[in-house]
Amino acid sequence: MKKGRLLLRSWAVKTLDFFGRFRLLTMYAGIIILAAALFGISLTVSNRIARDMIRADYREYNDTIFDQTETELNRQIEDLAQLSYTVMSNKTLVDFVEGSSFIGRTEQMDAVKAEFDRLIAIQQDIRAISLYQLDGKMIASTGIKSYMHDAPKALDSIRFSGLIRVEGSDYFAVDIPLFNVDTSRNVRKAGACSFLMSMDYLTKSLMETLPGSEYFLLCADADGKPMIERGALPETISELLQAHSDRNTEKEGQVVYQATLERSGWRILFGVPSRELFANINRLQRHYFITYLIIGLLLLVLFVMIYASVIRPIHRQIRFMNYYTRNRESRIEVNEKNEMGELARNLNGMLDDIDQLTAQNMEAQNRLLEAEYRKKQSELLAYRSQINPHFLYNTLECIRGMALYHDVNEIAVMTEALSRMFSYNLKGKGYAPVQEVKTMIEDYASIIHYRFRNRFGIEVQIDADAADVPFPKMVVQPLVENAIFHGLETIETGGKVRTEAHRNGGRMTVIVEDNGLGMTEEELQSLKDGLTEFDRTNELPDRSHGIGLLNVYRRLRLFYGDSLEFTVDSAAGKGTRIQITVPCEIKDLMEKENASDYFGG
Repeated sequence: MKKGRLLLRSWAVKTLDFFGRFRLLTMYAGIIILAAALFGISLTVSNRIARDMIRADYREYNDTIFDQTETELNRQIEDLAQLSYTVMSNKTLVDFVEGSSFIGRTEQMDAVKAEFDRLIAIQQDIRAISLYQLDGKMIASTGIKSYMHDAPKALDSIRFSGLIRVEGSDYFAVDIPLFNVDTSRNVRKAGACSFLMSMDYLTKSLMETLPGSEYFLLCADADGKPMIERGALPETISELLQAHSDRNTEKEGQVVYQATLERSGWRILFGVPSRELFANINRLQRHYFITYLIIGLLLLVLFVMIYASVIRPIHRQIRFMNYYTRNRESRIEVNEKNEMGELARNLNGMLDDIDQLTAQNMEAQNRLLEAEYRKKQSELLAYRSQINPHFLYNTLECIRGMALYHDVNEIAVMTEALSRMFSYNLKGKGYAPVQEVKTMIEDYASIIHYRFRNRFGIEVQIDADAADVPFPKMVVQPLVENAIFHGLETIETGGKVRTEAHRNGGRMTVIVEDNGLGMTEEELQSLKDGLTEFDRTNELPDRSHGIGLLNVYRRLRLFYGDSLEFTVDSAAGKGTRIQITVPCEIKDLMEKENASDYFGG
């Protein structure tokens, strides 16, 4: 048993390897040969299946056509019945029919004529309307004058007549009883009304009922007299009419559907060919199903070939890739001589290239790390060579003392302001109360006044409830400095920078505003794009203008994150306004203390 399984497996492997050697064009040629061989077998089987299925579908199709025809005629008769209900107790017509004097009826004639016109407007296929007394005497009519309809006597409900021919045209009549309903809801017969309807009312809905010339349609009255004829009627039509049967019958190559229409009592007969038409449809559908059968067999053969030539090699390559993760020096064995074999060879070449690129990448990474190390060493040397900030602070104090000694008050005041600014930024944490920020701005303003000889005015306004709110250092002063050197430096007189802080609940707003040169729309948009780029990449853009403002924005982001609101508005010749809105709680700042110390604490 085991030996037999091994032989079977060996035979299967050899067979698949054999198919795996075929190229795609060879496979397609084999499919065509197999299709020709299977054609004869599939022809007999599919012919029987197609004949039964198409016959059932064709009968269902004819049933649908007959049901639609019956439904449409019943709907039209029902529409006339609904119109007739509005006439049965029409007070105008009843009063006219029951009128006892000629003069009284003459006075009512206009109202009756208006009622006739209304009915004709509702149903335009009405060709004549007549009114009758209980004794059958016609007392009013409109429409076709030559129409003489038998007086409807002893009429208790709506009645539909058979075919009526008047002046060479076909019509049918609808007789309607008239009832007088008094205030006590007592009902008595008053007379009758009759509509003469054009046969077009029925035939216009049957124009496209018959699918072909082999079909026929007959509508007969309750007595079996034909009213509507369509198509070639069979010779046995009289027998079918006399049978008064609603069952479907098949005779002389035709299936005849019969039904009696509701309300009217009319009968319809619908003839469907069953031999010649079935033969044509069967020939067409036979080829259709044969094609599907052949396609199914071809797909089966194609699947075997694709499995041998594509799927099986792909599975083998997947197994190889799993093994490759454990042994990167391995390469796949190429057995196929088709496109999949070419793919395997390309895979081996790609793996060779990957090994080479990996080695090159590791070498480049090592060079990059070495360069980064040298850069850090250079930065460390640069930091060490910077002036010690405490030495600079002590030097400023020395200069101030010498200025006081030599009675040079201006130098002493400027040096004292600069010393306080330096001490403010050097000591403590990266933030301070807004009141201290105000003091630092005032010191900066005193230096600016000496430098530019009071050409500019710097105003600082802090609300009392905002004085103790903590705020990052080196934020407001760079903005004021920016306003002076970029907005006011070229202005001779009238330049002003205004700084204010307001508290609103749990948030504080800081505004720095100048009346200087302002920015053009292009410059403002470029600045806003830089802020957006920092939010997206968390890196400062490589640019020469606006970097100071971007540094302030980066510092604020480090403190407040997404709770920061930062807006810049500017117009050329009108100045620039920067508005900053942040939370008031010191807890939000404490969480960023380390970052703030690094960037300016």
